[in-house]
Amino acid sequence: MRRSGRWCVLALLAVTLLAVLPASAAESTPSGTVVVVLAPYVTWMDVMGGSMPATRSLAESSAVGNLNVRSSMRFASDPTQSHVAVTMSAGSPSAFDPKAPAAYETDQRFESGTAGDAYMRATGNDPGSASIVYLGLARTVKAAKEGTFETTPGALGEAVVDAGGSTAAVGNSDGGYRSGEEYLSRPAAILAMDASGLVQYGDVSTALLVEHTDAPYGVATDTSALRAAYGAAIRDTAAHGGPAVIVLDAGDPERAFNSAQDSSPDAAEAHRIAAAQTVDRVVELALEGLPADGILMVVSTGQVKPVFGPSGFGPIVIHGPGFQVGTLSSASTHRAGLMTDLDVSATILEVLGIGRPVEILGNPASASPSVTSLEARIGQLTELRATAVAVDTVRPFVQNSYITITVLVLLACAALLAPMQRGFSGWGSRVAGLFGRV
Repeated sequence: MRRSGRWCVLALLAVTLLAVLPASAAESTPSGTVVVVLAPYVTWMDVMGGSMPATRSLAESSAVGNLNVRSSMRFASDPTQSHVAVTMSAGSPSAFDPKAPAAYETDQRFESGTAGDAYMRATGNDPGSASIVYLGLARTVKAAKEGTFETTPGALGEAVVDAGGSTAAVGNSDGGYRSGEEYLSRPAAILAMDASGLVQYGDVSTALLVEHTDAPYGVATDTSALRAAYGAAIRDTAAHGGPAVIVLDAGDPERAFNSAQDSSPDAAEAHRIAAAQTVDRVVELALEGLPADGILMVVSTGQVKPVFGPSGFGPIVIHGPGFQVGTLSSASTHRAGLMTDLDVSATILEVLGIGRPVEILGNPASASPSVTSLEARIGQLTELRATAVAVDTVRPFVQNSYITITVLVLLACAALLAPMQRGFSGWGSRVAGLFGRV
């Protein structure tokens, strides 16, 4: 009887373990989809002022906050969207080489062959089945190593790929010229790339643009083409399996920003409003194609920097499971309503159930539930932004004044040490002499 009782207990334990272990493994398996809409230069005034009804409706049922993108500003007073994308992809403050080439479709014609061929020449690696290659990887990595410590551009995408998932990039911000050369900007690919500069799926080509005589540089985002490319990215990442990150770039905001210096104030404002409306349409189509358990993030990755003083904060909206109506914050700031650009990658990995690599210094965002109206929450965020800008505007003056006064006091004390040395005798003279030499 005792032996049979022991066998019964062992059998019961075995059945219990078989029932529990698969469930635990399933719960710990990274999964889900995060869609990020890049909305540079968009403000809360745009969202609440009538130009962006779909985004405002999304914010009503989401967690909202301010995003601080000053990590990139450590290395550039007015960083480009590609620079900010590198910082977010690394999850760490990163330097950037503005001469770094852009991202291209792997099979796109480039130099004497394709962009894939150019990638292989530059890196020595075969891009394989990747849809997009970032040809600026070598310059970007070199700049990061020279200007920062242990920064890995593409750390976000690398973590997703290592977890068995995939990334996709859709959108094109090309337009205008810089230093006499055509300006190419594809920040969606930079944010979505892995550490090898590869993106498995998506489209960042000029096929996403349409000629528009009234738009900056004569081109605008073709939202119908972007919708089709986004749908393909959803299908491709779903077929791949595992966790997925899809980055959408509305394109028009960066063109409007870059063309403002060559436009009249009225024309520049009209272009800016039209660009905000494009972002709103992209947010709408992103939400339509979002999987039932997916997360949608709308990220304003840049604010217009005033002539004097720091740049302000941009809006961030996170919608989906785990982000109830409320206000966003993170351990990086310890301030309700404020996140940093480094927190974007950490939040994405947290949502997907992927462990955060040590290279990513940001912290995942959390939502504090709120029963106040959207207007009240945005009012608090706007006040937070205004206060931060006001404080940071005078901070350099206060710091420099303090340092200057301190140095003057020290110099005055040093000048008094010689008379003190002559006036004292014995140990007092020796102490005064010692302080004088110090």
